[in-house]
Amino acid sequence: MTLLGNLNFALQSLARPVPVPLPAVPRCVEACVQATAGLADGGEPIDRERLAALVARFRHACRQGTLDGLSAREWRDVVWGIWDGSEPLADIAVFFGALVERLRAGSRSLCRKLVLSFLIAFDAAKKSVREIGGVLHNAVMAHEWEWAARQQRFRLFEVDQAPVALAAFILESTTPIEALLREAGISGSRRFGGMEAAAFKHALRRLRVRLEAGSANAMPLLNRVLDWAVIEGQLAFPNLRREIAETLLLPWQVSTPAEALQERILAFLLRHLKDPRIEPLKWQGVGDEAMRVIRRWLTRAALEQFLQIVDKVAEPDHWRYRRAFWMAYYEKKAIDEAWVVFAPAAEQIAGGELRELAGYGRLHKPRLRDHCVLMMRMTGDVVVAEISHVGKCRMWYAGNREAPALYRKAYQISDIERSPDFELAHQGSAQLSWQRKIAGELERQTGIRMSDWKFRPK
Repeated sequence: MTLLGNLNFALQSLARPVPVPLPAVPRCVEACVQATAGLADGGEPIDRERLAALVARFRHACRQGTLDGLSAREWRDVVWGIWDGSEPLADIAVFFGALVERLRAGSRSLCRKLVLSFLIAFDAAKKSVREIGGVLHNAVMAHEWEWAARQQRFRLFEVDQAPVALAAFILESTTPIEALLREAGISGSRRFGGMEAAAFKHALRRLRVRLEAGSANAMPLLNRVLDWAVIEGQLAFPNLRREIAETLLLPWQVSTPAEALQERILAFLLRHLKDPRIEPLKWQGVGDEAMRVIRRWLTRAALEQFLQIVDKVAEPDHWRYRRAFWMAYYEKKAIDEAWVVFAPAAEQIAGGELRELAGYGRLHKPRLRDHCVLMMRMTGDVVVAEISHVGKCRMWYAGNREAPALYRKAYQISDIERSPDFELAHQGSAQLSWQRKIAGELERQTGIRMSDWKFRPK
C-alpha cells in the first residue's frame, strides 16, 4: 500500500467509532469520587475576582507591615495568586519571609494549598518557583501524608528533577496516563498546568533523542507521547505546538523514517495542526527546518495522490514515462512543493480517498471532465504544471507574475495555461526526447542536472 493509502487508512481509523465496553464503575460515580478526592486534596483555586482583590490586600499589607493582621483563611486562599502580576507576591521579600514562617509553624492546610498552587504555576525559570520549591521540600516532609511520599517518589519540589522523574514515570508505564498523573498528585486544576507541561516537554526531548537514533523500535514511545499530547480529541498543550511539530519532524531532515512511523507522525500533525499549505497560521512559529520536512512529506503524498488517480483516468502509456521523470526529481529533492487539482469526474473517481487529507484543488470548466493537474514548485522558484492525458508540460520561471499559485481551492483551465515561459508536448517518450528537453531547461533554470538513466522507466 502507498504512503497515501496507508495515511488515509490511519486517518479513517482515528475517526472510525470503535465499540467501547461499559466501565466497571459508572462514570457518574467515578466523577463524584474524583471531585471528592480533589476537595480532599486541597480543592480548587478561588474565583479570579475574589483572588485579585485578596492579592491587592496582601500587597497593601506588605507595604504597611500588617501581614500579621490577615487571617489564616486569607493566607490559604492567597497562595493561588502569589505568582501573578509584574511584581508577584512570591517575589516580595517581606511576604516570602512571612509565608515561610507560617509553613515552619506547621500549618498543614496552608502547605497543601501552596503545593497545589506550585504544581499549577510551576516554571523552572522563575526564581520564586525555585525558592518556594526548596521551602516546600522541607515543609511536606514535616508531615506524615501523601505529599511526603510523592516528594520521595517523584521529587516534585526539586525543580530540575521533578519534570524528569514525572516524565519517566509516565513514559515507562502502560497504565493510563490520567491514572498515573493522579497518583503523582496531578489532577483537577493541576492537569495541564506548569508541572505537567514541564514533564511533557521533557517527554518530547526524550522522544526526539529516540527518533534521531532511527526508526527501529521507536513506535511505542511515539505512541505514548502522542497519547499524552491529546485530550478529548484536542491538543492538551496547545502552547507547545511548535515544540511538538519540531520534535516529530527535525529528526528527519536528512533521513526518512520507516513508513509506518511516518504515517503515524503525518496523520497526527494533519489532524491536530492541520495542513500547513492550507492553514499556515496553525504552524506559525515552527522553524524553517521542520517546515521543509513536512512540506517534503506532503509533496510526496501529493505526487502519490496524483499518480494514484491519474492511473485510473488516463492511458497507461501517457504517465509511465512522466511518473519516472518527476519521481526522479523528487528523489533528488528538486521538488520543493506539490499541489494536485482534479476536474469533477476525476474527483468523483478518487472518492473518499482524498477527503481526509483535504489537500487538493478543483478544476472548474475543464476541457475533459476527468482532467488532473500536477503543480510543482521546483528549486529556484520554477513553477511546473503537468496536465493529464495529452496535456503539455508548462513552466513559469521566477518573477513571472502569471505563474499559477499553488494551494488554491479552485482553478480555471486558463489559470494553469496562461503565459508560461516554456511549454512542451510529451512526444518521443520511449526515445526520452521530451524528457531531455525538459531536463535541459530545468538544469538551466535550477542548476540541477539529471542523467538519462535516472528518469528512464524501470
